[in-house]
Amino acid sequence: MKNSISFSSTMDNISLVENFIDTFSAKYDVNADLYGNISIATIEAVTNAITHGNKEISSKMVNLSFELDDNLLTVTV
Repeated sequence: MKNSISFSSTMDNISLVENFIDTFSAKYDVNADLYGNISIATIEAVTNAITHGNKEISSKMVNLSFELDDNLLTVTV
C-alpha cells in the first residue's frame, strides 16, 4: 500500500506532514512507540528537504510517500 502527498516548500506545510502521519498511523494501527519514531524521522527529513534542498522556495515541491509492504515501511522524501 502506497500513500503519498506533494506540497510547496514552506515550513507552514509541516502541519500537512503531521496530518499525513496521523492519518497513516490510524489507518494501519501503528503503535505509539513506532508512531513517535516515524513522526520524528519524517518531519526532520521534510524539514531538511524544505530548508536545505529547496532553500524554502515555495514554487518548489516536496513529495512524501509511505509504502507499506508486509511489515516494512518505506518513507520517501
